[in-house]
Amino acid sequence: MGSRYYRISLCCDRLFSALIIISVCLTLAISTPGSWSRVESKTLAWLKAVYFINENLGWVGGSKGTFLTTVDGGRTWRQDKKFTTDNIRDIYFSDAEHGWLLCEHDIFADPSKPPSYLLKTSNGGVSWQAVDLPESHDKLFRLFFTRDGYGYSVGEGGAFWQMLDDKQSWKRVELPVRYLILDVVFLDDLRGVLVGGGGTALFTRDGGAKWERAVFSNSETTRLNSVFFIDRDNGWTAGTKGKIFVTNNGGKVWYPQPSRTTEDLSDVFFVNSKEGFASGNKGTIVETKNGGSEWVTVDTGVNSPLERLFFVGPVGFAVGYGGVILTNRPAPVTSPTS
Repeated sequence: MGSRYYRISLCCDRLFSALIIISVCLTLAISTPGSWSRVESKTLAWLKAVYFINENLGWVGGSKGTFLTTVDGGRTWRQDKKFTTDNIRDIYFSDAEHGWLLCEHDIFADPSKPPSYLLKTSNGGVSWQAVDLPESHDKLFRLFFTRDGYGYSVGEGGAFWQMLDDKQSWKRVELPVRYLILDVVFLDDLRGVLVGGGGTALFTRDGGAKWERAVFSNSETTRLNSVFFIDRDNGWTAGTKGKIFVTNNGGKVWYPQPSRTTEDLSDVFFVNSKEGFASGNKGTIVETKNGGSEWVTVDTGVNSPLERLFFVGPVGFAVGYGGVILTNRPAPVTSPTS
């Protein structure tokens, strides 16, 4: 009887061990993040922005007028003749010809100039036209454009600039806060969300005429550096100390998610309602496959800050300090030579 019980027990133990191994393998298959590799940028500039309009054509901008272009989906990048020596903080193109840049003057070189200004092109960047913000002393950090071509920009001291109906002129709109505003997104013509310092998260339902404070499910506040919405209801915001929050009601109420990192996060981007990424200090990228219920850390191979993320379909790019451009595009498979 004892021998028979031992054999049954041993069989059960082996079966249990096998089930554990299978479970671990399935978990790894589901949660193991994809690899990222570095792309040659031929610059050591601090890259601040990246933007694509299709799977081939994209741009990267950064310090001292660095403005790189790719026409092969980010495999190679080129710097044409510089048209400014000022920092490029953000990029937006509506098509291959029409684009905007948010630029930052060197205030130490000429303190009389406003900290920030815009550049506009209508010929694919062959030439650029300066667009000044009237009587502005605001330092701005982000640009956002709606599908209808209306622009917004945010920055220090609660700065919120809105494009007028002529789509040329801009006006400053007062916000109910004076915190640094670091990102803005509009979900349609009326509904928008902005985030920034001091745990600031505001939402509007009337095109920005009035802003209301969002509610967080916990009392902890942190600087929020980026906000991204996949549709009108579902969005994420990321900030310092690895904090990530999610909303499912258009930014009115936010709930924390476990990011598995304590590094400051500078950007967040979702490919679809399930698959998302956040990037930040020390080469940090975290990835989720289930809408943020679980995040895993990606090995990027770099230790410098990653400022911005952008995805074209499944292909992603991260840019940052020291001319770093990373991509998750799989390396081409080469046939063995005979």
